[in-house]
Amino acid sequence: MQYREGMANPLQPRGPEEPSVYWRRRALVLLGALLILFVAWRTIAGSNHNPSASSQTPDTTVTTPAADPTSSVTADPTQSSTPEVSATPTVVTAPVAHCSDGDLKISLAISKSSVAPGAGLHMSMHVVNISSTPCERNLGSGPNEIWITSGPALIWSTDHCYPSQSSHVITLKPKQDWSVSTTWDGHRSLKGCQDLGVATSGAYWAHSRSGTANSADVRFVIQ
Repeated sequence: MQYREGMANPLQPRGPEEPSVYWRRRALVLLGALLILFVAWRTIAGSNHNPSASSQTPDTTVTTPAADPTSSVTADPTQSSTPEVSATPTVVTAPVAHCSDGDLKISLAISKSSVAPGAGLHMSMHVVNISSTPCERNLGSGPNEIWITSGPALIWSTDHCYPSQSSHVITLKPKQDWSVSTTWDGHRSLKGCQDLGVATSGAYWAHSRSGTANSADVRFVIQ
C-alpha cells in the first residue's frame, strides 16, 4: 500500500526516541499477548480432556453392579434352605402296640358290701394300663362282662340282657384308668334276659373281665 505525503504510516514508528526502541516495545507487547493466548488455550484444552473427571463415571458404574451379584448369591442359599426345613414333618410314627393281658390291671368296685334282697348293687369295672408305653385295647361291650355268682351258680350277667359284639378300640396311656359302670337290679336272670326273681339272702361274688383279662372276685352279702 502506498501512503500519500503527509499521511502517517502506522508501521513507521514516530517519536523522540530511536525507531528501534519502539520496535522492541511492540515486540514485547505482541509476545505478551501471544503468551496470554497460549496460557488460556492450554487451560481450556486441559479442562476438556481431564482424565480424572472422565474416569469417575466408569468407576461408579462398575462399583454399583458389583454389589448386586454379591447380594444375589448370598440370598440364593438362604432361599433354598427353606424347602429343606419343610420336609421335616415326614417322620413316620411307629404304630401303637396291642395291650396284652399282662399290660392291664382289671379291677371291680361295688357300691356296698351288704344289701337287702331286691335292693340292687352298683358296680364299676376299671381297666388300667400298667405298662410303660401306650397300647391299644378293644374295650367295647363285646369283650367286656360283669357277672355275679353264688357258689357254682351263675346268678346274673350283663350278657344276659345286653349281649353285644360291638368293638371299641381305645389307646391307653401308661397309668391311664378306663372304666365302665352298671347296676344289678337284685334279680336272677338267664340268657335272653329271662327274669328268675329276686336273689335270696346269702353270700355272693361279683366278677368282671375284659376279653381274657379278669379282675379279682369281690364278695358281698344279701341279707
